[in-house]
Amino acid sequence: MLANPRYGRIGLVSMPLIVIEDVLGPPCELFGYLLIPLLWLMGIESGTVVLAFFSLTVLFGTALSLGTLALEEVQLRRTPRARDLAMIGVAAVVENLGYRQANLVFRLYGMWRFFRKDNRWAAAGRSAFVRQ
Repeated sequence: MLANPRYGRIGLVSMPLIVIEDVLGPPCELFGYLLIPLLWLMGIESGTVVLAFFSLTVLFGTALSLGTLALEEVQLRRTPRARDLAMIGVAAVVENLGYRQANLVFRLYGMWRFFRKDNRWAAAGRSAFVRQ
């Protein structure tokens, strides 16, 4: 499907974007997390530049999350109370300070398993519902 005009917009637009975000994105993000502090430790970049880069990264991620939230609210009006909307807004900020990095680890682990052709699923234990 990738870059095949026969599949229309999905093949020409959606699939390339998925490849960029989900295949190239995690290694590039990891590279950035490793390279920026390394440049600072080696004295190549100043602490001000490293802090500015980190701040810009968090600000950009937060702006994307809040912008997505705003678009969803304008179009779908899914959040009935302002308090709930504020809590989602706080989560959009906190998401960029830990959750995103944990998600990166899980995505890289999934890629590692894919390239090793490890496609086993973990067994999920089942239990019956108990009426009380």
